[in-house]
Amino acid sequence: MKTDFKPVIGHEFEFKTNPHPDVDFGGTFYCKVLELVPLKKLSYSWQCKSIAGVVNIDSVVKWELQAKDNGTQLLLEHGDFKVLENMMLVNSMNEGWLKNMHKIADSLNKTIHGNTNS
Repeated sequence: MKTDFKPVIGHEFEFKTNPHPDVDFGGTFYCKVLELVPLKKLSYSWQCKSIAGVVNIDSVVKWELQAKDNGTQLLLEHGDFKVLENMMLVNSMNEGWLKNMHKIADSLNKTIHGNTNS
């Protein structure tokens, strides 16, 4: 998704995609960097608005890297929901997070092993 993200605490940014009326999503995720520990942790607020422009999801996304068994473990948490009024969109986002985590794993495997079959 297109974004104007900058790794600066307090920076407000957006992820833009197409609106999806079928899940009452206006097409933009509104975010703000909350915490940043270089090469270890990133967290940001995550708001979604309905087609009518009403906030129907207000949450936090956290990415964390931890050393583990001669490698690195990536932890992703999407939680701390203040507003959770669109379960169809949440279910869609869960599928999206899983799909993107697989893309990250495939990309890392290709970089490390020269293919995605390892």
